[in-house]
Amino acid sequence: MGMNKYLRYSLLVCFFIGAAARDVVSKIVLDYLGPLRMSTILAFIAVIICLLISFVQSKLSKNYRQNKWNRSNLLRLFALSITTALAVYLSNLSIQQVGPVTFKIIEVTTYPPWVALFMFLLMHEAAPKKDLLATGIALLGFLVFYAESFDQFQVQWLGITAAICGALFYAVSLILIKGLLANNLHPASLVAGRFMLLGMLALTVSPVDLINLPTHILWYLLGLGAIAYAILFTFMFHVIRGITPSTMAVFIAATPIFSATMAWLFIPGTTYTWLEMLGMGIIVAGLLTAVFINEDSPNTSSVPTT
Repeated sequence: MGMNKYLRYSLLVCFFIGAAARDVVSKIVLDYLGPLRMSTILAFIAVIICLLISFVQSKLSKNYRQNKWNRSNLLRLFALSITTALAVYLSNLSIQQVGPVTFKIIEVTTYPPWVALFMFLLMHEAAPKKDLLATGIALLGFLVFYAESFDQFQVQWLGITAAICGALFYAVSLILIKGLLANNLHPASLVAGRFMLLGMLALTVSPVDLINLPTHILWYLLGLGAIAYAILFTFMFHVIRGITPSTMAVFIAATPIFSATMAWLFIPGTTYTWLEMLGMGIIVAGLLTAVFINEDSPNTSSVPTT
């Protein structure tokens, strides 16, 4: 593929740093827009940007190859559009209800099991043992990191349920994405198709509602749609071609750590206890397990057979 696994893992870390920042900014915007309305607007912006990227690529690349669509790929893309719409809406609903950090805690404890389950059901593959080990170590790190603050969480079942279900639909989406990428379809066009269904719902949003929003919220919306959804997901689609879904699940488990690090860097007065730092160290150890342990297994294909 022209890209070794260590470079892919490094780029994957960059993606999840961006995802952590996206959740924090989304929480700010959700104070002005409901989760469904915000989700549709961001999806609409992402579709427009991705279509522009595809158009520019077709004009600038001398070896540009048109996508070859068949019934199987179209059905997968339609299913991906549905699961993405549900995943994005439920994630934003959860962020609004319980906040970005608590949302990530719930998501990372449910996402890896969902991925392992759907790998088995849809791809007939068991997750590599090293990824299961890495996930277990990372989740242990989260338990240590939040050991002193679990009692501070207000149990809000709507937000918790939304996070669990959102993780489920993201897991299904990941399996569908791997299948589409196996057919050498252009990432930008796949991202456009992924957000198409949700983006179409943005046509029901009154322009007056957007005009009345504060200017900085409009800029946040534009930035989230163009960068955090269109560009970030296109970037991810390029990176994950050689990465198994289970390894993706390991790396998403680190997202709250990126959020904690950003808070320490950019929010004055943020500090961490020794227990929290120990938890972060355990999570890093889990990720290193997935990166550096080589495992000979019959289930080594990075994409499902189509």
